[in-house]
Amino acid sequence: EYMGTPFSSNSLSGVARTSSSFLGCDATSRIVMGCCGSKHNRVGYQVQNDGGAAGAPRAGGAHKLEHSATFADVKRKEDAIGTRYEEEVAILVTDMSGFTRLTKKCGIIHFASLILKMRSICRPIYEAYGALSIMTEADNFLVLFPSPEAALAAAVEAKREITNYNKTIADPDFRPVIGGYGIGLGRDTVQAKNHMLFGEARDIAFRLGEDVAEGGEICIDYLVHERISAMKKFAGMNFTSRMDDSEEDEDQHRMHYVVEGDIPVAERIAARAIAEATAARERDENEFSTFMTRMIQRLENSVERESLDHAIRAKYMEEFCVLVVGLDFSEDTEKYGVMHSLGKMIKISKLIQPILRQFNGEAIEDTIFRFTNTTDCLMATLKIKSSFLHINKSQPEKHQIHMKGFGIHRGEMLFCPKSDVHWGDPLNTSSKLGEDTAKDGELFITNEVYKSIRNHRAFQHLEFEKKEIEVSHVTIPCYAVTAQEGQQEWEAGVVPWERSSANDDSDDGGRGIRTFAGEKAVLVSDMSGFTRITRAHGIVHYASLIMTMRSLLTPMFESLGAICIETEADNFFVVFPDPVKALTAGVLIFQILDAHNAKRDVEPDFRVTVGGVGIAFGSHLLQDEVTGKLYGGPVDRAFRLGEDIADKREILIDSSLHDVASRDPRVRGCSFEKREFDSDEGPAPPGLAHYFSVTGVMGSAPAAYPVTKAKLTVPKKPSGKCSDAEFFNAMIIRRLELPKEREAIDAELEQRFFQAATVVMVGVDLAPVTAAIGVRGVVGLKQRVYAKNAEVVRTHNGTMVEEYLWVFRTPIDAVAAALEARRNILEFNREHPDEQLPLKGFGVHSGNLLVVRDTNVHWGDPVNTASKAAEDWASNGEVFITQVVYDGVHDADGFTELHYAERTNTISGVQLTCYMVEESSKRPAKTKSAGRLLAAPGPSR
Repeated sequence: EYMGTPFSSNSLSGVARTSSSFLGCDATSRIVMGCCGSKHNRVGYQVQNDGGAAGAPRAGGAHKLEHSATFADVKRKEDAIGTRYEEEVAILVTDMSGFTRLTKKCGIIHFASLILKMRSICRPIYEAYGALSIMTEADNFLVLFPSPEAALAAAVEAKREITNYNKTIADPDFRPVIGGYGIGLGRDTVQAKNHMLFGEARDIAFRLGEDVAEGGEICIDYLVHERISAMKKFAGMNFTSRMDDSEEDEDQHRMHYVVEGDIPVAERIAARAIAEATAARERDENEFSTFMTRMIQRLENSVERESLDHAIRAKYMEEFCVLVVGLDFSEDTEKYGVMHSLGKMIKISKLIQPILRQFNGEAIEDTIFRFTNTTDCLMATLKIKSSFLHINKSQPEKHQIHMKGFGIHRGEMLFCPKSDVHWGDPLNTSSKLGEDTAKDGELFITNEVYKSIRNHRAFQHLEFEKKEIEVSHVTIPCYAVTAQEGQQEWEAGVVPWERSSANDDSDDGGRGIRTFAGEKAVLVSDMSGFTRITRAHGIVHYASLIMTMRSLLTPMFESLGAICIETEADNFFVVFPDPVKALTAGVLIFQILDAHNAKRDVEPDFRVTVGGVGIAFGSHLLQDEVTGKLYGGPVDRAFRLGEDIADKREILIDSSLHDVASRDPRVRGCSFEKREFDSDEGPAPPGLAHYFSVTGVMGSAPAAYPVTKAKLTVPKKPSGKCSDAEFFNAMIIRRLELPKEREAIDAELEQRFFQAATVVMVGVDLAPVTAAIGVRGVVGLKQRVYAKNAEVVRTHNGTMVEEYLWVFRTPIDAVAAALEARRNILEFNREHPDEQLPLKGFGVHSGNLLVVRDTNVHWGDPVNTASKAAEDWASNGEVFITQVVYDGVHDADGFTELHYAERTNTISGVQLTCYMVEESSKRPAKTKSAGRLLAAPGPSR
């Protein structure tokens, strides 16, 4: 808290009359990112929970407001949200030229290297001239200086050094060109904690540098000219007056000057500043410095450019689905002042935070979010929009959210952690849709997004209207997304808009829970031979068996009235309202697969086989609508019967289903053999003290679904424009059905979808806690723990492909995440003695993983082995790592203090050697990493 006079938000005269939002970039709510310099007669503020203006000053002139955490760093819940510069400050804004042309011609990596070269020249100069704060946003600089002479001298020197550098570059496409420099001057400039700038000086500088200056001109406002024109330093320079007519209102036209010339040689400091900064960067070992050095090397070293580009692409180019939320604060700012708008933006950010946690999203900037999974992105967008609409219906005008709309696009982005480098077509295109095109809350998605989600069950209630939108001379094919008549895009539920405490961290994400009314039958099937066939033929081959099974059986389940069909690797989880139809489906599974295999004269390992089917009947069935996971007694019993007990093509049913089916006339030709639950197989789930084996041919089954309907059509070879999921689904079946193409298809699939990865599997046993707190309580418990784990995984550069299955690039990241997650879960259990998560432990293994984006395909030995260690071996929170993981971590910095105890165990007939990891008092340090998994898979069970 800084001491000073009360702050009047109305003193920011330049903000209210601009047509741009209060965030002050263009017509967007984009923020700029960078670092702060020294204090300059500034006052810190905290905003009221309703974002309103301040009350009367307290004793001593201190102006204290209740605080609300900023989303830019919500974990630390920073107190101050803004810094006010009471005295005059000068603001310099620069803008590069050529982005669209050069990006189209040479790619985003090339233009990014030009941006970073420009920064390496200009930033040291600005620092040398005493910049109070230096902010960057893509190819823009926004710099605060304590005086207009410092701002102008810095701009002149920066222009000269850029020009001199470009004279040494023969190819114009390899020159960083600054299109314009703008300098404004004023008092009462406010800089928010997320580095947004507000005030008349900022507005003037931005307009001059971004919109007015051309061809590298330095344009200064007339107030700057009045202050510096008589100074000796600038005596040899020319100042040409010009009227700024960029404003439509002639009364708003303003005089500015174009500056030409240079400052005296004796007063130039640029060369020394640049040399010192370059040397410091080369000594610095942080990731951004390394990234920047590589980017500049690829720009200046033509011999190594190709290899450097390959390395940069491999490490820093990642595919994401990007959501841009367009917001309009101009009306709020005009009516209630800048601090009200800033307070509202913070509340919006707090509102969005749990939705991001829920759908595995991450904030790039305050209104820009990235997701590895397209389905998650669209679901998050629908929930955000629904929350906004709910607020606008329930709140007075002052507290409503003025939306432009939402834009979603997917593609490759250049992304460097802990920097403002997140550039590429996904952000550019989604920004055009969400900020420049959408109005009144419209939602637009590109063709790439539509192809990925069009057949998803979660979006069957939506309509997609095809459009072609022209923005900035670019035509964007896209779809407008709306709800079908009588439908809602998303049920908003409780929207935490009125929360008064910034420290309230209790929100568990508010995930949707689907409740199945009445009694339902649950069928669980399990294929056989995974371990043996995978070892003999590889995961691609077994994946082709899985996908063929899905293609053959899914239409049958749908025909029999299934109301929920979920898959997990080689398992089906299917819900039927009619228990007899569930039993019919179980019988048909074997008939359909037998008929399919009989048509193909192939060896046993190329046949699609199901080892067993379990079916249970009962009530209290729930589904987590995001992960698709099913919960409740019927699920537990069916899974235990189908996965663990059924063998050699058995159909096993629980007593509840037997009581209904045995009396139904449709069940003719079947016999039921009663069996007692074997205590050697562990404790029986409630209601499974005994069960029944079903044998015989069900007479009504052929009439319910003729086996001849289950035909597999070999897909055509997919085109290059299809999505990863479409390509994989077609090719994986072709490789099984077309032996002559198999070798070539396998090579193509492995090249496209295989990733070297380290997997962490978390083993939990929910049965005891379910009995104590019920199914709904368990779902809520899992969601709270999920949110904590999600943060851990993100911190260690991993991806949550399932709630308890995490993928990392390096063993170091994986082990560090497992140990931290264990600490968090154990701490959670200590804090909640009546609602603990029963943790078995963690398994960690490295190897090649088959990953297909926007599907639940993330299969391979790393998952299988980690699962055995975590679910079948570990207990009491033990962490088991395999030999290959041990080799990668035991002598790494921060891991030598851990204790590693070698253990051997035989699980499912497989001998497994692992190391049990125990922490000493010294915990492993957070490590540098190669970044996130490039092709993060989609949501699954």
